[in-house]
Amino acid sequence: MNVGGRYEFRNRNNWTVEGVGVCTATSIDQESGTQVATFDWEAGSGPISKFALLTDISLEPQVLIENSYFGNNRARGTLIKSSNVLLRNNYYNFTRYI
Repeated sequence: MNVGGRYEFRNRNNWTVEGVGVCTATSIDQESGTQVATFDWEAGSGPISKFALLTDISLEPQVLIENSYFGNNRARGTLIKSSNVLLRNNYYNFTRYI
């Protein structure tokens, strides 16, 4: 959890966005050892369900590799040396490890 980060909360069952908030403070509960975070909620944020999924919006993919063909080479796949990458709808043909 990063103070100042924008977080999106989604319902674990149907993936609907329940709320968006900015983390204003974090601490560690001394009795349980769990992290506690305080949020400043954006307008329209409703009640957050128990066990909601949490995503730091600032870490959403910044690199997109899609609809690409990778074939006839010795590699087993794609080596990605970056954060925030989304790969989708790619085709790997005749890739192998030698």
